[in-house]
Amino acid sequence: MPAGSPLPSFLSSIGGGAARRARGFTLLELMVVLAIIAVMTSLVLMVRGAPNANKRVEEEGKKLRVLISALSDEAVLTGRDMGMQFFLGGYAFLALEDDGKWRYMSESPFGKRHFPARFRVRVTLEDRLVELPNEADREPKPQLVFGTTGETVPFKIDIEGVNGYRMVLSGNGRGGMQLQRPDKS
Repeated sequence: MPAGSPLPSFLSSIGGGAARRARGFTLLELMVVLAIIAVMTSLVLMVRGAPNANKRVEEEGKKLRVLISALSDEAVLTGRDMGMQFFLGGYAFLALEDDGKWRYMSESPFGKRHFPARFRVRVTLEDRLVELPNEADREPKPQLVFGTTGETVPFKIDIEGVNGYRMVLSGNGRGGMQLQRPDKS
């Protein structure tokens, strides 16, 4: 072995095959391992559902509860009737103007909003299921109206995520709201 050479002379003359292996993995080997991990992870997520899917349903329910409460407060503070219109895939906020016409609101936080993709929402007012229009076919007319006292009709908004996980936001019509998982019975 020549002085100062870390490898025996027969290895250094082979062309580096074994010597190259001693240095680490090739880029191709690392990419194959990463691809296998990605495929296995997606299979697990498809079987179990995304870990955050249930949390997204709960977050949408909480956000909706806060916005409905704020809209009710807005009706009381401004002395104007306010409303919500649900459509397939989302909802919008409306205000009753002095001319007696409903107008869509756009200022924050009352701009038009969309539910996450593939969420299903069912709205029930006074125990009657509301047929939700397509977003393109809707006219400025709310289904849920808040009077200047903040009161409305009793409602239920059932939010279902991509994996079937559901939360129901119920309102008693007098400002009380409850967000909970529906009964499993």
